[in-house]
Amino acid sequence: MSEQRLPRPPTGLQPTGRRLWKSVIEDSDSQGIDLDALELSHLGDAARLADRLEQMESELAESPTGFMVKGYQGQPVAHPLLGEIRQTRALRAQTLARIRVTPPEEKQTGNIFALGVQQRAAANKRWGKH
Repeated sequence: MSEQRLPRPPTGLQPTGRRLWKSVIEDSDSQGIDLDALELSHLGDAARLADRLEQMESELAESPTGFMVKGYQGQPVAHPLLGEIRQTRALRAQTLARIRVTPPEEKQTGNIFALGVQQRAAANKRWGKH
């Protein structure tokens, strides 16, 4: 990517999402790895999820009741944002894991999977972790 202009972040990202986008793009560029359109799409989704997480966490921090709220019978229950934050973090991790960084030389040879993915699959097969 160094010879080319680095991909710009999607419009509408907040600072947290822009930082995630920039760090992944710069990291891949420093390793000489090109992200294809699908990987850039996954990165954009992960950046939007990072922004959503930041918003939910700040709303939870500003909540007058803290981590607990009153349930329908007045009993203390966990704040609904706690579950949403947990699920959004998991989704962001899954989305980032979909970015299969493939060095340019492997993309040119026609390999479907990145070398790291192939090596992980071979190790899992050897050690019986299917």
